[in-house]
Amino acid sequence: MEVGKISNKDLEEIIFDKIKNPRVEVIQKSGLGIDAGILNFAGDDFVISTDPITGASKGLGRLAVNVSANDIATEGADPVALLLTILMPPKSDLKEFEEIIDEALAECEKLGMDLIGGHSEVTDAVTKPLVSSTVIGRKKALKPQQPKPGDYLAMTKEAGIEGALILLLEDKENLERILTPEEINHIEGFKDKLSVVKEGKLARMYGASLLHDVTEGGVFGGIWELATRSGFGVYVDREKIPVHSGLEKICKEYSISPYNLISSGSMLILIGAENYTTLKVKLAECGIELEKIGVLKKEKSIIDLEGNNIEMPLADHLYKALALIKDKK
Repeated sequence: MEVGKISNKDLEEIIFDKIKNPRVEVIQKSGLGIDAGILNFAGDDFVISTDPITGASKGLGRLAVNVSANDIATEGADPVALLLTILMPPKSDLKEFEEIIDEALAECEKLGMDLIGGHSEVTDAVTKPLVSSTVIGRKKALKPQQPKPGDYLAMTKEAGIEGALILLLEDKENLERILTPEEINHIEGFKDKLSVVKEGKLARMYGASLLHDVTEGGVFGGIWELATRSGFGVYVDREKIPVHSGLEKICKEYSISPYNLISSGSMLILIGAENYTTLKVKLAECGIELEKIGVLKKEKSIIDLEGNNIEMPLADHLYKALALIKDKK
């Protein structure tokens, strides 16, 4: 691909002709010569989040949409619109660009969201495709429940969802040596579990006070951030954190922890004990697992049931594993 903006013809064929616009909030959609989308939320709260995808080199469109939409879901908001920035290195080809767009549009369709704008170009400022997403959501201006000591800390799905998927895609030939076919199928299935939008809506509906998607820093990083926002501490039951056997093997291969591995697709939820069972049942009806993994406490520390301190992760273990993979190639 030549350095510079993607041609208008290619933009029309690869993006604009494929965009569907089911949202009534979208007043001005994306198109040639249009530099900004226009939305009308009719008095509801406007929620916005942005994130780049820097660790992965595969599945970029899928990841880009979900990481930002998940942030919107933690506020109990409905993701409405997506803006996407894609920087491609000169060595890449148009097919790679189209794959990113097609993945993003497919995820938008699943979530009922519109791609309303963004930017794309070929530049030697990057050595691999770089994708950054911004998602805009809306929600009713309602006062949420307030967290309190004794509330349950619960977790949906399992640890390491995004990290395990990225590492399998990046180092599949090596990991196929140590994983069973069933474990590979399980981890490959994570691509359909990256969204927390559904559990975010249900959690707010059934009394959750605070939500947090498990991104960089993994489960332990997420617990620290959620506890900090709540103003309280947490007793954590490590044994209750769901860790799949395939993830255990992957972590052993790279000498990393499943608790410190990025896990977009899993949500941490603070909820009163009186509402936990109802939420668990409602999520199970949608095929989403929920596990109580801790309890909120007054003292501002994060400890396990044996009294050991759980430290705030300094960096996500995904990057350590990716560095090892790079060194072997």
